[in-house]
Amino acid sequence: MLKVIRKTEVKTLCMQHNPVIVTEHRTSKAEGLHTDILTLAPLSCNKVCVSASVFEVTLMHVYEEHRSVEVLWEPGG
Repeated sequence: MLKVIRKTEVKTLCMQHNPVIVTEHRTSKAEGLHTDILTLAPLSCNKVCVSASVFEVTLMHVYEEHRSVEVLWEPGG
C-alpha cells in the first residue's frame, strides 16, 4: 500500500521582514535620491547631514557614472 502525504506550508511575513518588499523599498528610495541629486544645479548651496551634523556645501559636479558628487566645503563657513 502506497500513501501520499501532502503538506502545504505557508509562510507569512510582515512588511518589515518580507525580503521582496524591503528590496523594493530600498531600490525606490535610492532611485528617488538619485533623481533628486540630478536635479540640483551646479554651484548651488546645499545642506548635507552626516552623523548627526549638518554641513553647508557647494555642489561642484555630479558624476552619474560613479554615482557620486563633488562638493566644496569651507570649514567654519
